[in-house]
Amino acid sequence: GLFIPVMCVGGGLGRLLGEALHLLSLRPQSLASLFSVVGAASMAAGVTHTYSTAVIMLEITGHLNLMLPILLGLSAALLVSKKCSLSVYDGILINKAMPYLPDVPKSNYKLRAKDVWDTDSKGWVHSTSSYKELVEALDVRPQWKAFPVVNNSGKFKGVVSRDRIEQYLSEMRQARLRDMDDHDVEGGTHHSRSSGWRTLSALQSLQSWGNSILSRSSTTREDLHGSHALFSGTFTIEPDAVKVILQPNSLVTDIHLLLITMRLTEIMIAEGGVLRGVVSRDQLKRVLYQTAWNK
Repeated sequence: GLFIPVMCVGGGLGRLLGEALHLLSLRPQSLASLFSVVGAASMAAGVTHTYSTAVIMLEITGHLNLMLPILLGLSAALLVSKKCSLSVYDGILINKAMPYLPDVPKSNYKLRAKDVWDTDSKGWVHSTSSYKELVEALDVRPQWKAFPVVNNSGKFKGVVSRDRIEQYLSEMRQARLRDMDDHDVEGGTHHSRSSGWRTLSALQSLQSWGNSILSRSSTTREDLHGSHALFSGTFTIEPDAVKVILQPNSLVTDIHLLLITMRLTEIMIAEGGVLRGVVSRDQLKRVLYQTAWNK
């Protein structure tokens, strides 16, 4: 449970404060019970960052005349807790590494997409891409679930998912393995037993190498150089339709809402059919955290 332990702690601290004020003769009449109720409601509000605890306490006590002190205590608790910490629910999301976006503060309501976007073209996929370019896109943007597809002139064509890129790479790798196998067969059937074993070992090594490239979150320059040497062909990317495309002047609050409600990880920003930038969940989170820290 969450509410009962928190309210018990708040009620106990409120009661302690009320009794202390009475013993110190700061209050001619003991109001320990009132302090207990206000303390319980304020503690719950500070932990959860909600006003709903006021309704709960009023329903528990049945005294509407306690509304004013409870609301005053809640307001003070919320003011302090929002300045100093996250709510318990947001903390749970962060500790479990679940998708989380902090609220947009009022000072950032006027921010636009062009103020928070990422204009670095690294990770943008071209309509005709090589094996090396696709591996570099996965490596440079390990958090992206969707990659923008552009043509040589920068025109935005659509998006391609990370799973489809990995599928393209797998198909390239399998085609290369078949080519190597066919080359060995066409080269003659008079290979010795040791030569056959060497060919099989080479195929298995290439297969395991390709799998390791896709399974790792990052690749080295040696990996990329090797992939470029082994897979010199290109692959035509068939992009998918985009759910959301925004303009550079779109408000950050709209982007924040779309990322949460539509469970998106990236939103493409285009103007006149040309891709201008990408606003990712991580990018927006960094901007909001930086703004909160500077305040």
